[in-house]
Amino acid sequence: MASKDDIIAELQGIVAAQAKQIEDLKNRIGDLELKLAKAQKNSSNSSKSPSSDITNPPAKKKNASGRKKAKRGGQKGHKRKLRKPLPPERVDERITYEINDADIQEHELTPTGQFEIVQHVELLDMPIHVTEHRLRTYLNPEGETFLPHVPELCNQPIFGPRMLAMIGWLKSRAHCSYRASRSGWTTYCRCPCRGATWQNCVMVPSLLRWPLCTNSSSRLSPGNHALAVMNRA
Repeated sequence: MASKDDIIAELQGIVAAQAKQIEDLKNRIGDLELKLAKAQKNSSNSSKSPSSDITNPPAKKKNASGRKKAKRGGQKGHKRKLRKPLPPERVDERITYEINDADIQEHELTPTGQFEIVQHVELLDMPIHVTEHRLRTYLNPEGETFLPHVPELCNQPIFGPRMLAMIGWLKSRAHCSYRASRSGWTTYCRCPCRGATWQNCVMVPSLLRWPLCTNSSSRLSPGNHALAVMNRA
């Protein structure tokens, strides 16, 4: 039979082991409570930003009416609606696809005159068209410079009407700043433009004109405005 001292020592060992187990369980419970608190935090119950709700969104509230919220996109039973194709005059390129003769014979197919239309729209690599007008210069015995008279260039803007309309739209309707619209234009169209010139495109397009004569006379003479410009240069 075990002595009194042996029993006391055994009981003390059991108590010490249980105390250590209780302490370990307390630490584990504390860690789990901390992880749970972090997982339940969102922008509505803490100082976290709303962007953090993307990965840990708050629980969705149930609809008061009890009905399920409709999913995005077309609903069941609704007629499908597609974008109306562009008219034939707006199509720049057409590619026709056919089933090969072997498959036609194997499946006993008969070609029809109908086509399933799928239109693909893309921006051009270079969306602008640049025309360079070359006016040959001439000298008379007195050293004065003469240019050909080109009525099509007289009093014309350096940018075309569609270009000016687009620039005006970017400023007035899209509310782009001068710097933002000019930067986008330079990057996409690869056509550098000075800040003052770009601003005049929006404010006073009539100032951006070729330095050629506005005189309707086709006779070349020293009084011609185009000649005066060349002489000043």
